[in-house]
Order: sequence, then structure tokens, then C-alpha cells
Amino acid sequence: MPTELALAPRLVVATWNVHGCVGQDGRFDPVRTASVIRRLDADLLALQEVDSRHGLARGLDTFSFLTEITEHFAFKAVAIDGDSGHYGQMLLSRWPMLWARSHDISVPNREPRRVIDAEAEMPGGRLRMLATHLGLSPAERRSQIAQLNHILASSPGGAAVVLGDFNEPRRKGPAHRALASSFSAARPWATFPARLPMLALDRIWCRSPLVVARSWALRGVAHASDHLPLVAELSWGG
Repeated sequence: MPTELALAPRLVVATWNVHGCVGQDGRFDPVRTASVIRRLDADLLALQEVDSRHGLARGLDTFSFLTEITEHFAFKAVAIDGDSGHYGQMLLSRWPMLWARSHDISVPNREPRRVIDAEAEMPGGRLRMLATHLGLSPAERRSQIAQLNHILASSPGGAAVVLGDFNEPRRKGPAHRALASSFSAARPWATFPARLPMLALDRIWCRSPLVVARSWALRGVAHASDHLPLVAELSWGG
């Protein structure tokens, strides 16, 4: 491996379901959400349940607000769009994305779901990034995991990160089994429900030459969402 990759700084990645920027107190407070994001100080961050539909938003475009206040490059994937606003997920990167697109992995008669698929030139090298929010039913997730694998097959090698809210109650469920042969998993910390975490619904995987150095669920922010953020520090290995 080139020396510059081996000596590259570590990469901090995180995923967080922001629950529409509505905290445990029932208040829509995107400024509070942004303060948690600044505390994460992640190089790469996937956010789920970004929502500008409810009346409390008063016309605020939450996607644009979070992009501007974090000063990261961003790509949004809108799953639901209507006169009252839109809802979906977004990917924030400290470095410009070379390209980004959204894949529809929705299952009929279920809530629409998307995968953000992007690539960026990081200090350690080029990185493929896939961020998603899978469905609530096991059958739905199996279909979506198969679609995710199909997307990954377009680039079977090289550094990659897969992250998001996978809604899998089992720590080694179908998504883990599908990715385990090619990806290393960050420890499945319990992130839901935020006040008394019991389930590891939020997950991060990486592919060589990236390796997981350490991971953690960010504590002390349970007031801001029904999920805790999951964070992983990755290093460019051999």
C-alpha cells in the first residue's frame, strides 16, 4: 500500500436518526440538532428522518438549514415530497463529493426508502459511501438488503463505508450477514431508544483498506432525538 495511505489521518464517520429534529420534549428544534452534529465533528455523517413537513417547521427547509449550519458538502435523498414539505435522509461530507445519486429501494405498500450512493476524495484516498434507512418489517428489509448488495456489486473493491439506520433488532441480522464477507463492522452499540438504549438499530461497516479503530454511541444527547448517534473512527490500513 502507498505510504501516503498508511500515514493518512483517521476518518470519523457517524450515523444518526434525527427524528425530524423533534426531541424527547416534543419540540421541533433544528438548532439543537445542529449543535449535536457540531459536537460529533464527523468527516462523514448520514442523517435519517430529516423532515420539513410538520407545521412546527413553519416553512423551514430542514435539509438546507442543516447543510448551511454544518458547512459540509451535502446530498439529500427525498423519499416523501408534497405541498407541506419533504422527508428523507442526507449525507454530509467534509470533502466534496465526486458524484452522488439516490437509489429507490422502496417495497410496494410500505414507506418509501432510499440509498444514497456517493464517492469522495478523502485525504487517505477515494471512498465509496452508501447511506440508507431500511424498513420496519423483516421481509421489507430482506428485499432492501438484496438491492443494497446489487448497488455495491457495481464497485466490488476499494475503500467503502455503509452506514445508516438498518432497523435490525438482532446484532447479526440479515444486513450483517450480507456484508460480513467483505466488510468489517463497527461494534453494534445500542442506540435506541435514546433514553435507555437497548437495540443496535444504527450500524456502520467499512471495507479494506479502511479498518475500524474504535466506535461508540454518543451519550448525553438523548434529549435531541429518539436515537443516539453512532460514531466510528476508521483508519487506512493495509
